[in-house]
Amino acid sequence: MFMEMQNTGPDSRTNHTNDTLERIWAWYNIPANKRISFGPGKNIMLFFTLSGKIALTHSHGNTYIIEKDYFFLKPMDAGFDIDCISQEEVRLIVCSFHIYSHKFLKYFLKRIICWKNTNTTEERGNFHYLENEKHTSAFLTDLTDMLSEKEFCVNYYQLKLEELFIYLETYYEKDELSAVFSPLLGTDIDFINDVASNYQTCKSADELATRLKMSRITFNRRFMASFGTTASKWLRNMRSNELLKMIVSSDLSFTEIAFKIGFSSSAYLTEYCRKNWGKTPTQLRIDGK
Repeated sequence: MFMEMQNTGPDSRTNHTNDTLERIWAWYNIPANKRISFGPGKNIMLFFTLSGKIALTHSHGNTYIIEKDYFFLKPMDAGFDIDCISQEEVRLIVCSFHIYSHKFLKYFLKRIICWKNTNTTEERGNFHYLENEKHTSAFLTDLTDMLSEKEFCVNYYQLKLEELFIYLETYYEKDELSAVFSPLLGTDIDFINDVASNYQTCKSADELATRLKMSRITFNRRFMASFGTTASKWLRNMRSNELLKMIVSSDLSFTEIAFKIGFSSSAYLTEYCRKNWGKTPTQLRIDGK
């Protein structure tokens, strides 16, 4: 089952800002022995486990067992498979955001960078999670109750996002936050913002470098330092994930999707899907429902 902050009925909350779909808060109930998957995307995600026990398999290959009442970070370029391994159902609350649309979060991360005393590049790729302290747990409980009652305006969801980070900054030690957010701390946040804001309208890494007014050498160096991979590979992964999301979540015909992505025909789309996911577009859409 493929899932990237999809609409999950009454258990998700959707906000619209400037005609762009932005889901800041959502929650997922995972039955025993079931899996949900979150691929790379434009957003950073914070996951909070409210019940049950999960096995989290990171895209770098390691698996972590996480009990209830913990939280962890998913960077933009990472993928997570989450399995419920407890008898009881797992409930996850997910906070999804991108730095460039929230100045408060950008400043929060810059403050963490200032706190960090060790070499952040040595921790890049490590995975850390923290236990919810009592104020954060109370915040999540109240948030879940309010979200289950009614829809609120976009500003409300953004304010709750900032409130969450105020709790994190107030009630956690700086070195604890630095560990959880370490995948972001060895990076150039302004550069990440520029990449995330422009990559969708660029056809290649060269075009993206030109858009950001950098030489290819400078661009490649900063990209590798910030994302831990090459720009070409990252762009392919992002577009592949967006294609999969479009196949699974949209009501567009496969001919329309092929045209939007740049395939010459739906037959080439089918060939691409079989090569990359071992299934036809129709099978992928059925599996994702």
